[in-house]
Amino acid sequence: MYVELLSSVLADQMDRAVTGDVLLARALDCRARVYRDPVGPQGSVHQELADQVAYDSALVHLCEARGIHVDPQRFARPGAERARLEGALTRGGLDLSHAHPKRV
Repeated sequence: MYVELLSSVLADQMDRAVTGDVLLARALDCRARVYRDPVGPQGSVHQELADQVAYDSALVHLCEARGIHVDPQRFARPGAERARLEGALTRGGLDLSHAHPKRV
């Protein structure tokens, strides 16, 4: 189900040409929501899923822009694929865990 949801979001975003700093800022913003420390009561499961899909779609676009092979079908295990792509970015010189978002 997650693969279909992510693929649908990616298909909807195909028309939107975004590059450079905007891709990075979007990925960092979405990543912060996915990896945030919970403060107070947990948010809804729906919001958590939406945050993950938003981050994964931003991650896919950022990786594609940097020439990293991405296959949405690999998101059958989202956590593992997320870690693989983040690792590929880190090896390419962009460590998202230490980058800071720019306002674009």
